[in-house]
Amino acid sequence: MGDRLRLWSGMMLMAAAMPVAANAQEAPAASEAAAPTCPAKPAPLPDDLVGWTAPATDRAMTKYYPRAHLLRGLATRVSLYPVEKVAFLVAPAKPVLPGTHGGLMAIRVERAGRLKVALDGRAWVDLVAGPKRWVPVASVAHGHGPDCSGIAKIVEFDVVPGRYVLQIVNAPEAKIRAMAVAPRAMAAR
Repeated sequence: MGDRLRLWSGMMLMAAAMPVAANAQEAPAASEAAAPTCPAKPAPLPDDLVGWTAPATDRAMTKYYPRAHLLRGLATRVSLYPVEKVAFLVAPAKPVLPGTHGGLMAIRVERAGRLKVALDGRAWVDLVAGPKRWVPVASVAHGHGPDCSGIAKIVEFDVVPGRYVLQIVNAPEAKIRAMAVAPRAMAAR
């Protein structure tokens, strides 16, 4: 009888703890929930991100055009399309969510190094190398921009000279601010 009572008590404790564990996965992390208080004049950005302060406007592509929509070291306010209208060059690494937005932006790399892609909102990004045969490039780092910069996400890729396309997928909004930061050796022209 004692063993049954202990077993039953243990099962009840586990059952009571299960909703707490499930809710912990759904709740935002403490760092996401508490946004920093930003000063009237934010601190200067690091040299490689200074282009974030000079936004331009462009429209993403729904299919690849080799000489159009080149994303460079300046922040660009990109108009996106419903994902159903975008002809992705390779299947995105994350499942495409209906009702979200996406697009393609061309990037030309002239020197090997680490390419950084910065976004001001939620979206998945894939980098694809080509153009003879389109191949996904694995990301090597993920992070957030400096506090109060407006940069929500930075994804980094190791690249060699060539043509690339940034695939933006699953953005909840039809516009996103994006910037491709060339490898440091490339930035000094």
